[in-house]
Amino acid sequence: KNMSNNIWETLLRQKCKRIVIYGDSRKNEGAIRKASCKFDILQMDFENQRGTLDEIMLYQPDAVILTKQLIARQDIFIQLMEYCHSSHAFLYDLRGRDLGKICEKAELAVGKRTDKRYLLELAEKYDAVSFDIFDTLLMRKVLRPEDVFELIERELQKQGRAIRNFKKKRIAAQEALGLSNPNIYDIYGKFQKKYKISDEQVQECIRLEIQIENEVLVPRTDMVEIFKKCVASGKKVSLITDMYLPACVLEDILDKNGIVGYQELFVSCDAKQLKLQGLFELYKEKVQDEKYLHIGDHKIHDGICAGLAGIDYILISSGVGLFRKTGFAECTDYAQTLEERVMLGLVIAKLFNSPFVETTDEGRVALQEEYDYGYGICAPLISKFAVWLYETIKKEAVDNILFAARDGYLMQTLYCMTREAYNDMSVPEGIYFYTSRKAAVMTGINNEAFINMIIDISNGMPPKKMMRERFGLESRDILSYQEEVYGNSIHKYVWAHAEAIFKRADLAKRNYFKYMGNIGLEIGKTYAFMDFVSSGTTQKALARMAPFEIKGFYAGWNGTEDERNVDVKAMFKENTASFLQRFKIMETFITSLEPSVNYFDDNGNPVFSYQDRSERELKYVSCMQDACVDFLQEFLKLVLPIEGAISNEFVDRVFAVGKRVDVVDKNAVINHLVLMDDWRKKRNHIEQIIQ
Repeated sequence: KNMSNNIWETLLRQKCKRIVIYGDSRKNEGAIRKASCKFDILQMDFENQRGTLDEIMLYQPDAVILTKQLIARQDIFIQLMEYCHSSHAFLYDLRGRDLGKICEKAELAVGKRTDKRYLLELAEKYDAVSFDIFDTLLMRKVLRPEDVFELIERELQKQGRAIRNFKKKRIAAQEALGLSNPNIYDIYGKFQKKYKISDEQVQECIRLEIQIENEVLVPRTDMVEIFKKCVASGKKVSLITDMYLPACVLEDILDKNGIVGYQELFVSCDAKQLKLQGLFELYKEKVQDEKYLHIGDHKIHDGICAGLAGIDYILISSGVGLFRKTGFAECTDYAQTLEERVMLGLVIAKLFNSPFVETTDEGRVALQEEYDYGYGICAPLISKFAVWLYETIKKEAVDNILFAARDGYLMQTLYCMTREAYNDMSVPEGIYFYTSRKAAVMTGINNEAFINMIIDISNGMPPKKMMRERFGLESRDILSYQEEVYGNSIHKYVWAHAEAIFKRADLAKRNYFKYMGNIGLEIGKTYAFMDFVSSGTTQKALARMAPFEIKGFYAGWNGTEDERNVDVKAMFKENTASFLQRFKIMETFITSLEPSVNYFDDNGNPVFSYQDRSERELKYVSCMQDACVDFLQEFLKLVLPIEGAISNEFVDRVFAVGKRVDVVDKNAVINHLVLMDDWRKKRNHIEQIIQ
């Protein structure tokens, strides 16, 4: 564009003398020659090897005028802007607009906190309100937009239509079209010419890209509510977006997400103009009004560009922007595979769906609900365990899986979801197996050493209670504790019950066998035994008496001996893992809603202990389990079949962020977690038992 006379008048008014004109000045040679009698003018263009930033610094200009759009070279724009700011020089465009002030205003807008109420009150002052779409009204359930291309690549492979390095080629095809604002059809036209693929493949790629965008896009609920209130109040509401999906495609996506009732939709690929190239000016030409407000998330595209067009704006935080302000940010470096990036995308879409989520400078984040904690902090690791269990069992020669009560309850559900998602009936379905440390240990009390071990680990328990709780004796079989007879020897008192203990152990074993027969377990078979985190106590007790082989599969091993000596495979073994330091948090909700098993009756039916959890605690359990089920369901829907690794380090890092998360409701169960020790019959506050 030609220089406006305003620019020279502005420079004189600001008493500028030395001027740098950056970019192609051929169209303005006459104006520059005329102005050179009043100003010392130096012409530069780094991209065309005309000058450097160091030369500008030596020249010490009073102002820099941009004659070219630095869309593709924002690095150069930032260098020039930073120089002008530090040297108190002006930065103008051809029309004489003060880019420095406009950019400073945008910078302030980025750091300014806002809330829903303020945004609604601000919108009330304007008749024409426009919204950005992506990361403002909609967000994706993946970490990066280009992850969509990798999902397309996976789908093409499943169909037997694989295009090698599809993601890389798809990006290259779009880049080859430069700033021509291509739509999706233009991009795939270039793709076809560049990589010689068939018309049929092109059409399938386009179909898949639109389909997967539909699958990964979700509404930002609070922002859509604000949008709807603007529509309902009769404002001229428009949508403005830089996007390669044309309006005819976007309209369907918007409609599915409840974004309807807007007057105009301005899309860069339809208008052949980006926001940086005049899309806002086009909007103003079509939507006539005195005052405009634009709401978006990007400092340059929604802030600076709106400001250049004379439009007031407010910037809200994108989900990824909020995510990067918290402890979650460090998880990004660990997300090396598509699977890990999808997991983070799901976390962001849930926890940072609202731009009004509170974060602190220390990286803490405030969540509104316990469900969000379960979904964003716990579910990635638990989902990894479900996938690990499925993949590990698939390689093992086992006849079935015993999901040990009570910690196996949720894991059986998640394992079955994974198995069904793969439609893989070659791996066993699994059996929910009633057991407990008490019920299993009771069957093996058949020698002096075992009895002495139970006495030692029950240290401090009242004598009669020990006989009832540890050895399962009925009140009629328990002797009175007489000091004149037993003195201070608890061992002497217990051994006075030896005959009753051995008889009870034999009965416990026979009844346990009846239970095993009732659920169809067979002599000589091999069964996987799933526990969450264990030192193998229950597995070892069962192995001593069961007429079949047991192999352990745990999320975490916290025994002192090598797990291989106990025939255990564990996902986590290192005590340095945050998971093994804080897994007790998960044990508060992965459990069944039923009480713990005490023993088995003469018919082989489980007899339960009393219910030690309140209704509120049971609702918390259900809520957290729902969060884990929802997460795994979404994850499998997007990435199946799983090809990339989900590393322990990644899910452990996500779980560790829980230390820097607060649930707003101070009365929420998660803020007062208590875990029942079924062995000691003691309720422990979580803070007392986690590191």
